[in-house]
Amino acid sequence: MQFINNLRGLAILLIVATHAVSTLPALGPAGEFIDYLVGGATLIFMAISGYVFQAALPGFRYLPYLKGKAIYVGVPYLLLSMPANLLYVFGLKTDHPWLDMAAFSHLNVVAKLGILIFTGAGLGPLWFIPMIGLFYLAAPAFQWLNKAKAILPAFLLSSLLAVFVGRPVLNDQPFQAFVFFLPAYLLGMYLCAHKDLYERLGTRTPTLLATYMALYSLAFWVLRLEGAKPDRTGTMLFYLPMIVFLFALFSRYLRPKNVWLDLFARLSFFIFFIHGYFAAALRPLFSRLFGAGTSSNPVLEVVLILGAFIFIVALSVLSFLVLKFLLRERSRLIIGG
Repeated sequence: MQFINNLRGLAILLIVATHAVSTLPALGPAGEFIDYLVGGATLIFMAISGYVFQAALPGFRYLPYLKGKAIYVGVPYLLLSMPANLLYVFGLKTDHPWLDMAAFSHLNVVAKLGILIFTGAGLGPLWFIPMIGLFYLAAPAFQWLNKAKAILPAFLLSSLLAVFVGRPVLNDQPFQAFVFFLPAYLLGMYLCAHKDLYERLGTRTPTLLATYMALYSLAFWVLRLEGAKPDRTGTMLFYLPMIVFLFALFSRYLRPKNVWLDLFARLSFFIFFIHGYFAAALRPLFSRLFGAGTSSNPVLEVVLILGAFIFIVALSVLSFLVLKFLLRERSRLIIGG
């Protein structure tokens, strides 16, 4: 399972990269292309979650499972999201991409916190936690699919449903997001139950992945030449085969522990919780310094995205080390690590 941990390290870095892209006030072709390449990284994370769940099924017990998730995911989520939530609760931040702030301002404190906690609206990346919580609650259904040997048909059916439903544009609907990311989770379960599906690719994997990535990249530029943009549903469908290739690549060539990828894997949930704060800090800075001018300068776009990525990763790791030192034995409960 070490190769899965290595892959999780890559996945969280790609997720950070998506939010590094979002720090720019406007995107030109270069920024849009980078966003297209990394924008489906959450699908990889979900496939890993499904894989790990399938691997743990022999000793699965629902209530202890929920208790563990509540303690080691729920509690850090509540604590680390609180600063962002309180900015909205006390009216220190009054703009939001999808919350009706006029109606929100008339709610009491408990109602405001409830909305923010159960939607993740307080900070951009936190929409993921309410959504993954639905997967935790649905664990018995996934257990039944495994017993019924129905993971593959469920994957195919869920893929059709995901195409029909689509991903919520502003990540504002946890149930819709659940439907959209369900195929990736089921694919991870299926790959765990049928390891030969990716292991048989063997030494051909790098060539297959490189070819597939070239075709995936070409699709972006073809669509752009025709005046269209890839939507999130199309990106999801393209990412599913890519996930199979990534599992094959890491299984064959990154099976031993990789120090850096393993580090980011172990910090993945903390990084997920915290990195949105640093991305949020960069957005007004970039907007003030560059305005929309970044979209017309591809070199500047790439430099800013790379710089934002390094800044966010570095401060996320540094903040973990500081909190780990201060909290000591309580660190896993409070910050998830």
